[in-house]
Order: sequence, then structure tokens, then C-alpha cells
Amino acid sequence: MTNLSAPLTDDLADICFIDTETRAKQGTAGTSDENVTTAGAYRYAKHSFITIITYAIGHEKVKRLAIQSFKTMDGKDNLIRWRDLPQDLKQHFIRAENHTAWFAAWNAQFDRVVMNEIVGCPGFRPRMFIDVMAQAVASNLPAKLEGASRAIGRGGKQQDGKGLIGLFAKDNDVSPQTHPVEYERFGTYAEQDTDEMREVYKATRPLPLKEWQEYWVSEAINERGMMVDVEFCRRAAAVAKLNEAKINRDLRELTDGSISTVGQHAKIGEWLFDRLPSNEARDILVKQWEDDDLITDGDSEMVAVKLSVASDRLEALDAWFVHRDESTGLTDDEFELWQIMEARMFGSSATPKKFAKIVDQHVGERLMGQYSFNGAAQTGRFSSRGVQVHNLMRASLGKLEPLLLEILNSLDIPYELT
Repeated sequence: MTNLSAPLTDDLADICFIDTETRAKQGTAGTSDENVTTAGAYRYAKHSFITIITYAIGHEKVKRLAIQSFKTMDGKDNLIRWRDLPQDLKQHFIRAENHTAWFAAWNAQFDRVVMNEIVGCPGFRPRMFIDVMAQAVASNLPAKLEGASRAIGRGGKQQDGKGLIGLFAKDNDVSPQTHPVEYERFGTYAEQDTDEMREVYKATRPLPLKEWQEYWVSEAINERGMMVDVEFCRRAAAVAKLNEAKINRDLRELTDGSISTVGQHAKIGEWLFDRLPSNEARDILVKQWEDDDLITDGDSEMVAVKLSVASDRLEALDAWFVHRDESTGLTDDEFELWQIMEARMFGSSATPKKFAKIVDQHVGERLMGQYSFNGAAQTGRFSSRGVQVHNLMRASLGKLEPLLLEILNSLDIPYELT
């Protein structure tokens, strides 16, 4: 009977630690597909290719496989093929297929997905990988390899690595031939990453089989993805962009240019606080008071040292404006303050920006790779990446939803905004 509380394996030879370096394909320069942060792992993998693979099976020395030219003789992208991989790596793949060995990577979803794009690859399934980052976070180490390595007393990553990624990962004219010294450094950077990852794995509490089973299920869900209405999201993103521009114009006009964007929350808080007509209204925005004799030598008086324009405070302030409007009416200045407050309340939500992210990250009208196993340190909770689907707006327009759809479908939105 399988012991679900036992570690996956006690033999390090069952683990192949692996890391990949990639390059955006030709034609992606300046697009969201050129960058994994904007495109997400699954979409980026479709628009990139592997340049370097470093790996170490068990305690063996880290090995490197690197293509020495980014383009073929006819100018096409030079791609690694499955037949090019070393025999020991392919043998480990067979063991992993039979559930007697595993591959391990830092943020393993990325490496698994890009490895699956290798020409002729039989297919890496979630069950064949474990994520060293997830294990490190469970041991309360940082989610970045640099921080985790230093936390266990090692030297961290190669310091010029970030610059080398920027040099070789983009769709540009840089190649191993134009920058041979830097490309060799890029290879040593990848090797060091694999070595540091292995040391972090050895220094942290091995996750039991039960937890890895949960990880494999979550990665299967990530791989299946969720269907999205891309055309709706594209048009909604365009509407959100137009609305944001309008709100920012309104703020500039209402504040004589003192506030230029809805994202300037501190300026908006100060503007409202300084001009609200009653202490009751101003108090709503105050997050922290402080006795001013700690600040000056004058008479003691409570001073607002920290303001907040969080949604709950703005909702309370909105109720104050509504009550004042119904009871005594609003002056022109008060009405402008109400407009500024509403601009912040309705224009600062991150939700409208998610429409554009969905358009950038979908693969065949499916949003993939959104859940992060052990994303919250020590607690074991899942978190979300990319579109942040864990934090989608829950409010509903109810009976107004059909009307909104009708309006969106009738809008003549300029093509460049879609």
C-alpha cells in the first residue's frame, strides 16, 4: 500500500534537476508574446524556443546543451530537436513516464511547457515534474531562487544573469556569434541556477507524495485551462482603455492639473481631505492620527498622518455625499469633490485591466497556467498569476447585463484599440 505521507523518493538519483533558457521567436519583437510576464508561460512557449538546457541527475555534475546559432542557414529559428537530447536525459524521461523518476525545476510549469515545444518531444506530463520552488516556499524560503539560495547559506545566482537574459532572450540581432563571451557566461549562469536549485531541494523538507499529487492535479487543471470569450474581452479591454482615458481627463480638469491619473491615490486622498467641508467627512479618509507634539513644539493637536482611499472608505464617503445632497444640497465645489471621489472609486479597479491580460495570454481561447501551487508561504494556499483569476470581480449587473452586451456590440471602437 502506498504511503501518501512519505517523501516521493529517498534516492536523489531519481531526480533530474533541469533548467531552460529561451529566446523569443522571430516576429515577436515589441509584442506581448516576446515576454513571458505579459504572455504567460503557455502562450510564451508557443512563441519562443529553447537555447540552453542545463540538467543534473542526482549528484552528477551539471551538464549543458546549448545551440550555437540562433538561426539556420536559411534564416529560420534554429530549434533543438528531441533526437538532439543526450541519451541519459531521454532515459530519465522514460523512467519518469513509468513514475519511477521525476524532473525537478524552479517554477516547473515554465520548464515543462517549453520542453513540450521541442520538435519531436513525446510530451512531458504534469505527473513527471515536481516544483522545487513549491517545496522551498513550504519551508518558508523565498519564492525567488536567489533569495532561497542565500537563505540556506549559499552564494545565490550569477549576478549578471538578468542582463544576459535581456541580451539573449529577446527577438533581436544578438547571437552567440556576435557575443561569444557573453553567451558562454549565459551558459554558466544556467548551470549555476541548476546547481543552486538542487542545493535548495536538498536543504528543504521533502514534500510528501500526497502534496505532490495535489500539485499534479493543479497542473493538470492549469494545462486544461478555462474557456474565455476572447472577442468580448478584446472589446471590453478597448472600452476600459477609453474609460480610463476619460477619467484621467476629468481628474485633470477638476483639479487644474494637480492630479493626472486615477492611480495617484495619495494625491487624491490629500486633495479630498484638504477640501472636504466637515470633520465627519474628513475622518472617513484618516487611517492614522498622530499627536502633533511629536512633530512640532506647539500646542498638542491630533494630525492626520496617513490617509486611505480604499474602496470601503470611499463607499462610506459616497454615502456621506448622498446624505448631504438629499438633506441640504451640494455646493458646486462639493459636487466636484464628489466627482473626484467617484472617479477614484469606479476608475481604480484592477478588474478592467484583466480583459487586456486575457487577450494577451489566451491560447486558442483558453486561459491556462493561472494557478500557483503553494503560492502563499507556509500556509499551503493556492495563489494566482497572470490574470489573477482568484480575484475576479464578483459583482453582477443583474438585469443590466443584456443591455451592456448590446451596447458593447454596437460600439464602433477604433481597430487600433482592439
